[in-house]
Amino acid sequence: MDKKNTSFILGKSLQSYFYTVLEEINEQILSPLPQEIIFYSSDVLDEYADASRFESDKPLGVSLLESNNLNLNERKRVLKTIGDKSLLLSSYYFESMNKKITNKEYYMKLGKIAYSKLNDISPEHYDVPEFFENLSTRFELLSALCLRLSLQLNTTDEMSYEMKLMEIEDNLSYLEKMITKIHKKSDIAA
Repeated sequence: MDKKNTSFILGKSLQSYFYTVLEEINEQILSPLPQEIIFYSSDVLDEYADASRFESDKPLGVSLLESNNLNLNERKRVLKTIGDKSLLLSSYYFESMNKKITNKEYYMKLGKIAYSKLNDISPEHYDVPEFFENLSTRFELLSALCLRLSLQLNTTDEMSYEMKLMEIEDNLSYLEKMITKIHKKSDIAA
């Protein structure tokens, strides 16, 4: 973790920045996610970087139930949206769950179901067979990586990162605790 995270990040896009950071964390875990999942999640993070994109007329659970009555293309779009939003609500925007009746486990289950149903009707993505089923199966790990990314981006230095981690530690799963303890490569060399 940088001593001070106050410098500007120059790059081609926010999506490429998310990809770089997620890939760095992913490389350090025992069973890394495939690159296409890291790429997909960085694209989702870029798309929903503006939290106002979460505004909706109805809860995601209701949208999931109603998706069965939609035509094929609309169902694909709705299921993808539910999965993507659930991924971020269970991880990157985890703090917004403190004020709601639902919790991150609810969104993890919702996201897994949405991606699994999406795989049933559109099993190939990025020319990868069973892409969304793989995403559904590894949802918790991907969510933990996105949580780590959120903590890293929303703290200014190692001390604030550790304090934030202590503040939320009781609400983290074992997997999330392990992922949030991974040090950046630059820290290991220092």
